[in-house]
Amino acid sequence: MSFSFPASRTVLFALAAIFAAAPVVQALTPDQVAVIVNDKSEKSRTIAEYYIKVRQIPADHLITISVKPQENISDEDYRTQIAEPIRKALLEKKLDQTITCLVTTYDVPLRTDNIAPTTAEKVEITAYQKALAAGRAELQEVTAKLDRVAAPQPAASSPASQAAPAKMPDLGTQIEQFKKAAQSAISRLNALDAAQRAKLAPAYRELQQAGFGLTLPPKFPQLTAEPAATQTQPAQSQPSVDPRVLEINRQQAALAAAPTDQDKKRLEILTLEREKSGLIGYCQKAEAFSHLFDHRETYACVDSELMLLWVKDYSREGMLPNPKCIGGGSGRRRRGAETTLTSEDRIMITARLDGTSVEKVISMIDTSIRVEKDGLDGVAYFDAGFARIPSYDHEIIAAGEYLQKNAAMQVVIDTKPELLKAKDCPNAALYCGWYSLKNYQDSCQWLPGAVGFHIASFEMISLHDPHEFGWVAALLNHGFCGTLGPGYEPYVNAFPNPRLFFPLLVSGQYTQGEVWYLTCPTVSWAMGYVGDPLYNPFFNKPRLSAEQIAADPLLAKAAEILPPAKVTAPIPPKPVPTTAPATAPATAPTK
Repeated sequence: MSFSFPASRTVLFALAAIFAAAPVVQALTPDQVAVIVNDKSEKSRTIAEYYIKVRQIPADHLITISVKPQENISDEDYRTQIAEPIRKALLEKKLDQTITCLVTTYDVPLRTDNIAPTTAEKVEITAYQKALAAGRAELQEVTAKLDRVAAPQPAASSPASQAAPAKMPDLGTQIEQFKKAAQSAISRLNALDAAQRAKLAPAYRELQQAGFGLTLPPKFPQLTAEPAATQTQPAQSQPSVDPRVLEINRQQAALAAAPTDQDKKRLEILTLEREKSGLIGYCQKAEAFSHLFDHRETYACVDSELMLLWVKDYSREGMLPNPKCIGGGSGRRRRGAETTLTSEDRIMITARLDGTSVEKVISMIDTSIRVEKDGLDGVAYFDAGFARIPSYDHEIIAAGEYLQKNAAMQVVIDTKPELLKAKDCPNAALYCGWYSLKNYQDSCQWLPGAVGFHIASFEMISLHDPHEFGWVAALLNHGFCGTLGPGYEPYVNAFPNPRLFFPLLVSGQYTQGEVWYLTCPTVSWAMGYVGDPLYNPFFNKPRLSAEQIAADPLLAKAAEILPPAKVTAPIPPKPVPTTAPATAPATAPTK
């Protein structure tokens, strides 16, 4: 789709006047921004070229990549078709030391898939899957035999002895079925006289050991004692840890520590597991090994990966803590080499100019420039009340209370479990709330240029799907000029702390791209920011003073990471308190 530009010369003259009138240039400036364009997408080029013109970004800061226009991309294609070409272009243009912010555009892929297993890993996975299938089939057979031990009815009528169901239950269900069958068999055996029990007990013990190996679950029922002449082992006096188990544990640990031939070592570990823990342990270990190269949670938003454009050889599974986050980064890596990022690592600011259509994105850019000139006037709404995670509820309320006490703007805090209603929430300029999962609700009467986010999973699965109900696309469609969200399951600790995000934003000392950078807890993860990173809606009308920011121990850390803009505009008087909406108390209750 093509898009006709407004009279660009007129726009440029108007913008030149705006920039000339600004008291002091912002910390993040156009000459620090590079814009990524996908040369296979006319939509991407339209947005990128328009943004460069109206924001007066140098023309050679347009970085071209060539990738199939789609929202998902494989990890390998991300590396070879996005990250590497961007690095190469910045180096060739001698921009690698001056560019601090990367802006992706429509049809630059949104999300990376999990890392795919290699050919060798696929071979090993297949071996574990075969071992698992064989072990589960044998476990099902042993369970059926247990159902027949001391059974009063003919074997043919026993449910477990009948034909196997078309679909085998999951492994967890199979294990529970085995345990129940073993317990039922013990109950039947203990109900027999001593002679009958002595006759059937050896077969039971063989089946029990097939399932449990040398390790019985704690407090598992036992057979009552047999006459001394027939007793093969004391039923109630088995040692707490069999010496053979300790020896197998030692052998397995030695194999795991061996540096070479890990595939062969794992197969030996699996064989030993059967002797130690029976079919149950064998199947559990085989299942775990079969997922060893799934590379689960190596997914990410492309923009979050680009934050580590200049960081080499970092671990990919799970999230990495952002060392630039003033509230402390949040992260976890489940296996593989650990990566520790430090303040010395170069982390890029990233943002995305994207949405449901080219027209919507162009409108967002224009609105950002217009609102930035006049200042964003409106109400800040903080919608808490999601009691399932009280700690983050507390942060939403704390953000509202901080602005309510210190900022020259009207603030509404709601602590009821229901979402705010649009009719009760006029002139919404800022917003933070949760938890309506992929189910956007028109919670407020949004002002053009609004900024904020909704805390819920999967809210940025797509920005282009016309049937997408996630909050990121919906907020952009309703006039937001800045919002954020996850393309996958992010976990709540991946969201910015609103107590940090909103005070920095309303101070006017930082652009929204910088605010995201300073409060985003994670990198190489599922979160991304959509909006013009140069947008600073409070630069000309700040709501907090530089002194107030410097006086807050956490907020003051921002200046140690990024130089703040020296805002010289006067702080407007604090508004006279007004009655909050009926559904939203003006102050949060004490918790």
